Amino acid sequence: MKILFNVKDSPTCSSGYSKICYYLVPLLAKSFPITVLAPVGLEAGTINYEGVKCYGRVGNDISGENVAYDLYKRTNSDLYLTLPEVWWLRSHKLVEKGLQWVSWCPIDFECPFPRFFLERLSKALAVIPTYRWAEEMLRKHLDNVLNHVYFCGVDTELYAPLAESKEKVYAEFPLTRRSIGNDADFIISVVAMNSRRKNWESLLRAIKLFQDDNVDMRISAYLHTLPTVIEEHDLRLLAEEVGLRNFKFADPLTLLYGYEEQEMTRILNCSDVLLSLSGESGNLPCVEAMSCGTPPVVLDACVNSEIVPFEELKVKVLGHFLSPNPALLKPLPDLDDAVQKLNHVLNSNPATYMKRCREWVLPRFDWKVIANRLVERLETVEDIIEDRCLKVPETSEELKQRMETICE
Repeated sequence: MKILFNVKDSPTCSSGYSKICYYLVPLLAKSFPITVLAPVGLEAGTINYEGVKCYGRVGNDISGENVAYDLYKRTNSDLYLTLPEVWWLRSHKLVEKGLQWVSWCPIDFECPFPRFFLERLSKALAVIPTYRWAEEMLRKHLDNVLNHVYFCGVDTELYAPLAESKEKVYAEFPLTRRSIGNDADFIISVVAMNSRRKNWESLLRAIKLFQDDNVDMRISAYLHTLPTVIEEHDLRLLAEEVGLRNFKFADPLTLLYGYEEQEMTRILNCSDVLLSLSGESGNLPCVEAMSCGTPPVVLDACVNSEIVPFEELKVKVLGHFLSPNPALLKPLPDLDDAVQKLNHVLNSNPATYMKRCREWVLPRFDWKVIANRLVERLETVEDIIEDRCLKVPETSEELKQRMETICE
């Protein structure tokens, strides 16, 4: 079965989607012939990545779907697999042309699901949810839902504790510790996009309240994001408005070109906690932090509820807001509960969470584990295609030669 895989971001970018492409595509290519469509970060043209041909964007359509059908036909693909959010794509329109679409379906919002969202997914040959709750909810509305497969994994050999204890990590990497937190006693790291879909105001207010609750300690926030993005947040002004003290952003130029994986490993190792207070569909930074032995405090919603096993680190949902364009129901955190969870980490033995986080990640989130489970789902899709006779039979070489002889 030949697959055209729309991964959204090129493996040469620095985003989460890019990282998924970087790690996952070579593993999938061992089981299926794959062509990649990577419209973000790759201009018109192609690159060869680990033996896989990657097509870039043509024109201004950063979804890539202005060329998806033509590439599907040109590469003689049997399946169009998409990774980006369904609301962002027009794959349901391509189905009308005869393309076989499977959505590996990220969901970072809560029920009720919008009608347009379900209508689009109903056109897919199959839907692969990215976590268990999403699978259960989708099955209530659709009959094309397969078992879920998490889509954010981790290189467990690279993302690992850099010493046998946090104290030794801090002693061996003092420059990293100082670069993200100055001379702080406790460093909260946040790794997230500067986007209106994220709860940045709530997150910054939670850190401010935590600082106020521990005035005798030097508590800093390291924000691994762009401080200013056109049509999104000016996070410096927002941080100042909520009264946040002692905070630092990632270097914008380095962030745009991409931090090296080894740098991210050191940053997560040298953090005391990772804070994530948005509804997420995969939460790659959370998985990477746990693989490094750093505990995450997360909003108890969407995928976070499943990838973090520690109930004492899950922040209660207080309410919801509707994100702009499209209007999706997004959860909001209970700020007092967030402070309580951060205080729990502050007063806990770091060695306990280092061991428990690492042991939780290893058998579940290694990229090889993720890839093997996705291959199983795609083999199920292959069976569906065969059972329904949806694959156009290829002409045998013998028949081609006979036809060429007749034409001559």
